[in-house]
Amino acid sequence: MSPSPDFPLLRYVEPQAHEHKGQKFLILTDPMGFAEGAYPVTLYGAFLLQMFDGKHAPADMQEEFRRATGRNVPEEDIRGLIKDLDAAGFLVGEAFEARKKKIVDRFRAAPVRPAWSQGAYIPPGGQGPEGIPGYLESFFSHERGPGQAPPPAVKKGAVKAILAPHIDLHRGGPCYAHAYGALAQGCSADTFVVLGVAHKSPGTLYTATKKAYDTPLGAAPVDTEFVDELASRWKGGDLFADEIYHRDEHSIEFQALLLRWLFRDKPFRIVPILVSSMHEHVFKRTDPLADPQIAGFVDALRQTVEKRGKVVMIGAVDLSHVGAKFGDKDPVTPDLLKKIEAEDLASLEHAAAVDPKKWFKSVSDVKDWRKICGLSAITTLLAATDAKKGSLVKYDRFADLENHEVVSYTAMEFR
Repeated sequence: MSPSPDFPLLRYVEPQAHEHKGQKFLILTDPMGFAEGAYPVTLYGAFLLQMFDGKHAPADMQEEFRRATGRNVPEEDIRGLIKDLDAAGFLVGEAFEARKKKIVDRFRAAPVRPAWSQGAYIPPGGQGPEGIPGYLESFFSHERGPGQAPPPAVKKGAVKAILAPHIDLHRGGPCYAHAYGALAQGCSADTFVVLGVAHKSPGTLYTATKKAYDTPLGAAPVDTEFVDELASRWKGGDLFADEIYHRDEHSIEFQALLLRWLFRDKPFRIVPILVSSMHEHVFKRTDPLADPQIAGFVDALRQTVEKRGKVVMIGAVDLSHVGAKFGDKDPVTPDLLKKIEAEDLASLEHAAAVDPKKWFKSVSDVKDWRKICGLSAITTLLAATDAKKGSLVKYDRFADLENHEVVSYTAMEFR
């Protein structure tokens, strides 16, 4: 198929209903961030978009519109809509490919990965970035926090891995405090392998970058030698093929911020790796670690860690995502919250036993109805770490019963 203005093909977009002065619209946005901003279309325009499938010409759309609505829309108006959407990057075709290439090339040429999600961790109340250190410290004294601020300097110890949330700080901040408080109490590492969630599910299962992650507190530099060694050891794919997915992925950025704050002026480096979906193995109920691509990466990561030494792994993960916001029809009730918590904690017992197969199976056996956001990253961490035992430091959640939304998350340490 070769899409053209004569047979337009709409890219995958995220439409949101909107109303302004009594008129209803759909606001189109591009989850990949390649298209230009948000594009509003009327409900009539939305009807036409159903035929942006690469098979309908403007004249076909005009006739279908007339039959369905009894109204006539000039063909030149349809062509105008096609032209505007194409120029904005919402249609498959040469214009989009040129736009995408320009964005990808610019990202690859940049010396650092710019801070993207600052709105999610700038303190409320009008404070700017200068208020971030105090904001982060406040989560320790929060009623759901650990109650004790981290020591001025990170203590040396045997922590080999942690799980930390990646939910927005204003919702999950106290759980971050538990995770990074545990790290501060016993960490001898100077390199941190951060396994983040690739929410947009790139085709490559594991994706790294050698760009430092910038934060308002300073950049978190990358252990580029580690990344290069890992890339050369893994034969299951190109570790940099989907590097652009790092551009607007928040899961690793939040950890870079916490590490930068925790270590202050002490040198450290990160190894930022996004982990895509393993849901093929959920659907088939197969062991992901029997997949040569996954097993090969785990072996490559383990070997690189062993060679380097003084490495801690961080799983930048959330757990259950249940409710209408995530496509569920049933309401979120107190009983459902209890069920989610019970199943989450049962799965985390397998994580604490450092048993990646049972951890994954506990989720796949129930068809991942809880939609565990960190399933792939946690599986990888548990398989690659040489820690012997994990401990649950904190289990928490954000629950909005009125809007039928619940997201759970955890802080765990492994030694």
